[in-house]
Amino acid sequence: MRDPKSGADYCAYSALDGIYGSVVIAPVSGPYNPKAALTQDFIEQEGEGGRKISEGVTKFGGAPGVYTRAYETATIEDAHYRVIFTASAIGQWAIQATVEYASPRDDTLKKIFLDAVYARALREFALLR
Repeated sequence: MRDPKSGADYCAYSALDGIYGSVVIAPVSGPYNPKAALTQDFIEQEGEGGRKISEGVTKFGGAPGVYTRAYETATIEDAHYRVIFTASAIGQWAIQATVEYASPRDDTLKKIFLDAVYARALREFALLR
């Protein structure tokens, strides 16, 4: 899906019996605050009963300074259903990736997906400053 007015682009990914991920790429003009950019997502997640379990800044795919916030949405037996929101500015672009997954089953797939998103963004956008 593309939003011509803002210049943003969106894509989704899902694996059978695995993770569901989405990526939004939007142009940035001026300073980018990833936490503020994701505020509406946090409000929705908390409104649906999600419980915040972590928040911080990490590195994915070689991109430093990726803001993350994770929520637990349900627990069934040994599976913890979670959503992680991530965001960072690379070059003049905001990269926001969200992953829904079951922990511990999908922890590796979640990391592979986020590493791929941010590594690709670095290759595509880091030089376009």
